[in-house]
Amino acid sequence: MKRIFTILFSSVIFMIFSKNTFAQKQTSESDNLVFVKGGTFLPTSDTKNPNDYKQHRETVEDFYISKYEVTVDLYKSVTGKNPTSARDTTDEMRRPVENISGYDCIDFLNALGRLEGFEECYSFKNGKWTCDFSKNGYRLPTLPEWEYAALRGSLSKGYKYSGSDKISEVGWYDENSGGHAHQVGLLKPNELGLYDMSGNVGERCWNPSYKGENPAHVGLGGCWIFYEGYCTPNYRFVTTENYTGEGLGLRLVRSKK
Repeated sequence: MKRIFTILFSSVIFMIFSKNTFAQKQTSESDNLVFVKGGTFLPTSDTKNPNDYKQHRETVEDFYISKYEVTVDLYKSVTGKNPTSARDTTDEMRRPVENISGYDCIDFLNALGRLEGFEECYSFKNGKWTCDFSKNGYRLPTLPEWEYAALRGSLSKGYKYSGSDKISEVGWYDENSGGHAHQVGLLKPNELGLYDMSGNVGERCWNPSYKGENPAHVGLGGCWIFYEGYCTPNYRFVTTENYTGEGLGLRLVRSKK
């Protein structure tokens, strides 16, 4: 009887442990992160002023970036909200989330980190938002990090777009999008295995070198509304923390796992 009880007890413990482990793995977005080895590169603009296209050398540390843009499904599972205008489509939940402000991004990233047991990167101090890059939680990429990843880092083959010289192979833009964003990951990835770095939705980046009251938010990568020339890694537009609109979303980054 004692042996039977021991076997049953062990089986229950194994089932509980297996269930929790499986659930944690299923909900962790860290499974979709790609490691990017840091290095020095020549970006296409001065990150201290996104409108200044003077070339200079930039160095980034190692970081992790998600394979895919943040989807409606992930955003809704964390916030309970779906701000995207697309409705009643078969792939709606797998499309990238749109119509979110910079503040929405910060709230979402901090909340996602808490759900997965990580530290919060963002805090509001002395009237402005700050990002602690030593924390292990989720954050927006910086301008140099995003461009380094889009340019494929040390694996670069020198493509015009992120992953190809042909925009239609890697990105959704005005001529092939049909007037809306598409499910993430349908086209070819770049050399690092990152999807939709050109087109689909633009991606907010954090510019800590900006001299304004809060770090500037900059959109990169072009989007389904733009023509192909605006989907190259070197095109960017400055936006505000309050701005929301179609064609602008985000991608996850972590400084360390």
